[in-house]
Amino acid sequence: MSAYDKFYGTQKYTCYDCTKQYCEDCQDDGGVYYIGGTCDKCERRYCLHCKKVDVCTSCHNWYCVDCIDFKQCPQCDENTCPDCVSEVRCRNTCCADKISCNNCAEDGNAFSWCESCNEAYCVDCCDSDIYAVKFCDVCETSFCGQCRVNICKEWGNCASCYQFAFPVLLEDKERKETQNNELENENKEQRNEINELKRKVKDLTGELGEV
Repeated sequence: MSAYDKFYGTQKYTCYDCTKQYCEDCQDDGGVYYIGGTCDKCERRYCLHCKKVDVCTSCHNWYCVDCIDFKQCPQCDENTCPDCVSEVRCRNTCCADKISCNNCAEDGNAFSWCESCNEAYCVDCCDSDIYAVKFCDVCETSFCGQCRVNICKEWGNCASCYQFAFPVLLEDKERKETQNNELENENKEQRNEINELKRKVKDLTGELGEV
């Protein structure tokens, strides 16, 4: 079916509700009252007196505001239809409830991707999280914190990359020390429990021997 077949029989400049007719240049007191396009959901046209409409800035399709629930992209502040909401989410799952339009996601305004593992991080995390993607101005690379560390260990020779990698290495070291301390405390508690059980068994054995 061609694009022309889709709108076969559609009254292009007649409002579906009031049935008044408007041309593209129809104006009244400086206001335009024709609808710029057929609603891509209900496939109807309305004048702006009868129905409020909006256009998705990603796919440029027209919709009645009652037909779909428009989302507002926080990056470009434009209305986005549900079909054009990006499925990309931050690796940190910090923005599970936030949305971005496809345009902002693809243009890099909302996310940055690691060149090694290809994980996406939102721009907020890239500014604040040492593990998120950072762009090195010297060697012009974009890596997440862990990949940057691995690359610096293997073949890195960029001083700027080492500056990005150092906080990650330090954080990892502190986290491992904390984990080791927690394991040591758990082992100590388990040893105490075992010694207590041995003592009770010894006491019970002595009582049985006396009987």
